[in-house]
Amino acid sequence: MQIFNKEASKRILTHTWYIYPLVTILVSVLLVFAFQAYHQPSAHQMLTLFLATEVFDTKFVDDISLNYNKEDLRKVTTHYALSSATGFANKLQLYMNVSDLSILDEVTLNKMEGHYDGFFFEIKSEIKEQYFKSDALTYTNSDKDYGILIKEKNKESNLSKYMLFDETVNYYLLLSVGSKNMGVLSGEENKNYTNGLTFASYLFNF
Repeated sequence: MQIFNKEASKRILTHTWYIYPLVTILVSVLLVFAFQAYHQPSAHQMLTLFLATEVFDTKFVDDISLNYNKEDLRKVTTHYALSSATGFANKLQLYMNVSDLSILDEVTLNKMEGHYDGFFFEIKSEIKEQYFKSDALTYTNSDKDYGILIKEKNKESNLSKYMLFDETVNYYLLLSVGSKNMGVLSGEENKNYTNGLTFASYLFNF
C-alpha cells in the first residue's frame, strides 16, 4: 500500500500555495506585536502631567528623568494650557482624571472648591516632610492641605525657564487621586510604586 503519493502531494501544493506566505506573514506580525507588548512600559513606569501654564521647553522633564533608572521611569507625557486660554476648562476636565501630577494656579483651584477630594490627595505632614519640605507652603481648604506652593506670584523660579506663568497668582503642585504611582497614598497594593511622589519631589526642588 502506497502511503505517500507524489502526484497527490503536488496537486495539494498547487491549490494551497497561498497559505504558506500567509502563515509566514501572520507569524511575523505576531512576533512584532509580542515584542512591542513586552517592551511597552507598565502603568507604573509612566507618568502624565497637566500644567496650567504654557510650556515652551520640555527639557525639565528630561533633566528630572535623569535621576531615575531607565527601567524605573520610561515615559512622561505632558499636557498644558494657560488657564486664561480658550478651551482651558475642557482640557482641565479631560486631563484631571488621567494625570498623576498637576500644576494649577490658585484662581483655578478656587473655582474647584468642593471637589478637591475627588481630584487630589490630601498632603499630610509626613508626606510633606518626606518629599517636599516641612515648612513648604500649601493650598489649604477646609483645614486640609491639597497642594504644595511651587511658584510664588511675582517671583522667578527655575521652572520659569521652561514655561510661562501668570505672574499675578501663585501656582501649586498637586497629587492626583487617580494615580497609581503615589505609594501608600494609592493604596497598599501600590505602596511600592512611588514614581509620582518622587517626580513631584524633584519638580518641587528643581
